[in-house]
Amino acid sequence: MRVTLRDARRADAQAIAALHHASWHAQLSTCLPPAVVEAHTLDARRAEWHVVLADLRVEGAVVRLAENDTGALVGFAHAGPARDCPTDVVVAGELYRLYIQPGVQGMGAGTALLRDMARALAHHGAGRMLVRCWAVNPACSFYERRGAVRIGLASKSVNGHILEEALYAFELASGRAPERF
Repeated sequence: MRVTLRDARRADAQAIAALHHASWHAQLSTCLPPAVVEAHTLDARRAEWHVVLADLRVEGAVVRLAENDTGALVGFAHAGPARDCPTDVVVAGELYRLYIQPGVQGMGAGTALLRDMARALAHHGAGRMLVRCWAVNPACSFYERRGAVRIGLASKSVNGHILEEALYAFELASGRAPERF
């Protein structure tokens, strides 16, 4: 599948929310407690993406979309300055989210978006890219196969459940993604 990447616009909020919701549920609904899954509604995703796309003024924040040959949205990624890092983790950039439409996972869109986010963060001066992933998420292996190093685990309280979040880091070269991508 040929993938074209482009910047997200405000008008993309609904489509991004729908893909986010579908992919998140397909990937995690059997791994996480039902109360956590049920809290992630399509309406909540819509509201979230309207806010994110309305306020991309954060220095270095970027949302990119992957589209197939017909222009249909097949994935997205969102990255920017690192947030709430543990004190022993030194990073400058973070991949906040990367989601691919369930039917097209494994066809290159995720790798293309990951590479694009790494380049964007490196361009803004990041020497490392942090990725957070629920430890039970099968996507952890996606990052590991592309050279991410697990640098720790963090506990996070979500809807009354304590969940383990795996922390990964990619080393970024000046202005480009790691060769291993």
